[in-house]
Amino acid sequence: MAISKRLAGAITAGVLIGGVAFGGIAIAVSNGNSPAANTQKADAQPSENDLVEAKETLAEETSAEEASEAQAQRTEAKKSPDAADDAKDGDAAEGSEKATGEKAEKKSEGNAAKKSDEPQSSAGTTQQSTSKPKAQRGATCDAAEGKSAVAAAQKKLDNARAAQNSRQASVGAAQKSAQQAIQDEKLGTAGFFRWLGAQKNDADANRAYQLLTTGGYTDAKGKKHNFNNKTDQAGKFLAKTELNKPGDATTLKNLKATLRHIDRGNALRSSDEVFPGGGSLKINSLLMAGSQVQTNASHAHMGHRGHIVPAENLSWGSSDPFKGWYSKEKELYKKNKKAAFHDVGHYLNLTDRRYTVTGFAVVDKPGTTYRIAHGQVFDTKNYMNADRNAPSYTTGEYAALISAYENYLVSGKGKVAEAQKALSAAQADVAAAEKSLKAAKAAASKDC
Repeated sequence: MAISKRLAGAITAGVLIGGVAFGGIAIAVSNGNSPAANTQKADAQPSENDLVEAKETLAEETSAEEASEAQAQRTEAKKSPDAADDAKDGDAAEGSEKATGEKAEKKSEGNAAKKSDEPQSSAGTTQQSTSKPKAQRGATCDAAEGKSAVAAAQKKLDNARAAQNSRQASVGAAQKSAQQAIQDEKLGTAGFFRWLGAQKNDADANRAYQLLTTGGYTDAKGKKHNFNNKTDQAGKFLAKTELNKPGDATTLKNLKATLRHIDRGNALRSSDEVFPGGGSLKINSLLMAGSQVQTNASHAHMGHRGHIVPAENLSWGSSDPFKGWYSKEKELYKKNKKAAFHDVGHYLNLTDRRYTVTGFAVVDKPGTTYRIAHGQVFDTKNYMNADRNAPSYTTGEYAALISAYENYLVSGKGKVAEAQKALSAAQADVAAAEKSLKAAKAAASKDC
């Protein structure tokens, strides 16, 4: 290795070739025109030749040595398989080192690329962290629904809403009832008969309503009665009936006034010694409506117009019609039992034991002869006009029904305000329950 030593010596000497420093010593290259530089260049010329020669010799020696070593390895491999394996391991180790270097280089490049991607990856992470709380929030809220406080609040809200719906329905029913009450009130006794027919399933009350509102009705036997075109010597029969007009027989005021007269007649009838055992007459609604129409028709005509119920007593100008119907005519009858019917007929109608039901009317509207007129009609136990299956009433029962009807008129309108007030309270309960539910959910999970 003499040549190698020579090369090492040349390198150690620090010879500068082409501005490159050998031997690890950096030598600044000066301007070539300076004398010092020329002198140094001249002095270094022999050394440069030696260096070239040394390098060539070194290359030859290295090549010879490598060939010799390879031959020795092949010879050794033939002698021992283990040596071959060792050679292979050597090659593998060399390849592994090379692969490791390449992997390190790639890893370095990957790290650089990864760093360049870090802003984008960070943005993706931020987006995931934004969406993740939303999912967690939904799951938490769903779980909160099952918690007892939330469930109780939800149940309270459901109950409040059900109550609100019920109150709303009540308002609708109250308004409908109020509208009906207002309409009934306008119709006077016709409204009462309509209400009574519904309350008591009174068929004759329904017929009374039909008579007063349509001018006709169908009786219990199916026969139709229509008085709209009925006329007589006094004119059109129905013309004088004016529903609920002050003083007309169809006002509630005059309906209530009839009850004391019916009581008076029943007392006379029950105590009469000439025709004993008559008993008290009960009230039939169709007969009441019939008497109202007929007494209205005769209020300014002193004569019978009994087109609905033939058996009728009429009186004008007396606050107590029984003075003429009963007291005077009874005296005439007692004196002359064969007296003409037109002289004692009122007395005989009143005491006739065949009669079981009655109707009565009072008219005191302007134009009434002698200011006031009374009328009473009768029907037999065979029910020529009335329905035998329809209810009949004592004066006490009828008075109670009239009172109940008047309460219905007042309360029917008042119930609208009451129902609306209840609805408002229910709506407030719903609002409070909704607020409580929201608070319960918030307490169960702040994410909600």
